[in-house]
Amino acid sequence: MIFERLPILRRRNFQWKTGEKEATLWLSHMNDALKKATFSEPLKDAFWEYVYKAALHMINK
Repeated sequence: MIFERLPILRRRNFQWKTGEKEATLWLSHMNDALKKATFSEPLKDAFWEYVYKAALHMINK
């Protein structure tokens, strides 16, 4: 499953400090992109679920 990759993603990006503010801003940009995306709503929902969990997982400060 794709969520199994979150620890690898976090490890690769741990050198950069990420707080709640940075995660929220990143999610805002991802939300804007999803609004413009032309793929199906179920795919958008699945993608959002992934990026939301990823953003929370990346917080390291």
